[in-house]
Amino acid sequence: MDLMRDEENNQNNNNIHYNTSLYVVLDSAGAQARSCILGQRATNDPEEEEFAWLDRFDRMRVPWEDLYSPWCNLDIANMDIEDFTQEVDDGGEGGEDGWFTYKKIPGGVELSEDNRGRRDEEVQRFRDAGHI
Repeated sequence: MDLMRDEENNQNNNNIHYNTSLYVVLDSAGAQARSCILGQRATNDPEEEEFAWLDRFDRMRVPWEDLYSPWCNLDIANMDIEDFTQEVDDGGEGGEDGWFTYKKIPGGVELSEDNRGRRDEEVQRFRDAGHI
């Protein structure tokens, strides 16, 4: 959040603008389950009041092979985190504590055999280096 505040106040020293509202974390649980945490800074409901950033993050655990699509769509803001998560009635947490349950979008991103091989090589490289 400090990075975002610096960006909002034009206090970043190199004048390079970054999207500081999104992040990805690969933790030990994700390394084992082939998933990571995708987070986005929460906002109020702009339909009810003027848009404002909140001082918390919404997040969900996403399988590695599905990460690219939600990241890109959240980055360009054409979809919300709720578009990638289960509804409360479907057993999802509903984001009350900032955690959402990811749902795979039917017909989602399919990797070519070549790209799947590249991904698997990178995963193996991390294993060989002892990171996973």
